[in-house]
Parts: sequence; C-alpha cells; structure tokens
Amino acid sequence: MKFSYLLGVLYFSVTWMVLFGIFPEERKVIFWSSFACGPAGPISEYWHRADYWRPGLILSINIGKWTFGLEDYCFAFAFGGICTGIFELLMKRFWHAEDIEFDWKGFIKLFGIVLLNLMLMGALSKLFHLKSLYASIISFIIITSYIFYRRPLFIFGGLVTALLVMFFMGLFYWGFFFKLYPDVIGRWWFKNALSGITLAKVPIEELIWAGSAALFIGPAVRYSLVIHKCT
Repeated sequence: MKFSYLLGVLYFSVTWMVLFGIFPEERKVIFWSSFACGPAGPISEYWHRADYWRPGLILSINIGKWTFGLEDYCFAFAFGGICTGIFELLMKRFWHAEDIEFDWKGFIKLFGIVLLNLMLMGALSKLFHLKSLYASIISFIIITSYIFYRRPLFIFGGLVTALLVMFFMGLFYWGFFFKLYPDVIGRWWFKNALSGITLAKVPIEELIWAGSAALFIGPAVRYSLVIHKCT
C-alpha cells in the first residue's frame, strides 16, 4: 500500500498530460491553474488527516500536527488542471467565450482565491465543528456562488464540468483503483467519516467533493485570469 497513493496520482497525472497534449490552446491556463491549485493539496491535509483519511505516503513531511507528502501536491496540481481544462473547453466550444490571457495580477488573484477557500474551510471546521470534508465542500460552494453571481455565464459550464468530473472520479475508483486495492477504504478512511452511501462501491463523499471542487476551480480560474471584460 506504500505506493498506492502515488499510483492513484499517476492516473490523474496521465489524464492531465493527455489534456495538455491534445489541446494546445489550453496549455497555458491548464499549467498555471495547476500551479495555483497545487499547494492546496498539502495545506488541506492539515484538516483531512485529522478526521477524514490517512493515505500512505512514500515520504511524509511532518511539521507539528501537519503531515503531508509530495503526492498531495501532485494530486492537487493534476486535479486543478483537469478541472480547468474541461471547463475551458466547454466555455470556448459551446459558449464561444473569450480566450484567457494570463498575467501576474490575474495569477495572484487566483492564488488568493485558492487560499481564501482554504481559510474558509479551516474557519468553518473550527467554528462550527464540521468535519473537514463538509467544511471543504461548503467553502467551495460559498465562493463559487459569489463567482456565479458576478459571472452568470459560468453557471452552466460549471455545473456540466462538475458532473463530468464526478463521473471521472467514480470511474477512477470503480474501474481502476478498487481493482488494484479492494480494501483501500478500510485502510485509508476513518470509519466515522463516511456515511456508507456508495455508487458503484464509491463513497458518495468522494464524488460530492470532486464535483464541488470542479464547480469551484474552473470558474475561479476564468474569473481571475480573463482580463478583457472582468474586473
């Protein structure tokens, strides 16, 4: 099980590379959104490892009560780019949205939104004694709701992206990861962290987290980096 997390990360990394390779017009935004999302993986583990899951790491980094690994960064990097790539393809192919133009102000704005989401997640967890997973999902929805209020054009693309990513996450677990590690749920996840509700043996919590994260990431990137008409 030591290399299982890394193998799961490789699945998402290969998907990231496929999107990066076959859609050259999206490469810049996929990379920079991944770069902005990457740190969220290790940071969020401060809360997730306390009450949600404890996946095996090849080399764990420990800072007080905070434990994380390179796998956490690589997963968030790949997942962020995948969500952005899907959302951008939908927005440009079906809604003929303007191209994203990268600049440093936009990137800093995006990174700030990612950090704001983590801060809100931590605040919800502490103030309302919420499990970190639910705090994470709620923080995604709160910030995304504000973005949708400011940019209603993003709503349908965001919802479709969320559904596609939920399907992709379910396929990853059901068709790949559980085939290799059928007992991984009992080994990694806290028993009281899961409701027991599953779809094709995949915990519903994992699907909801993936969908809410995708709903947040794509619109947050476009809200931050489109500099023609967005202020």
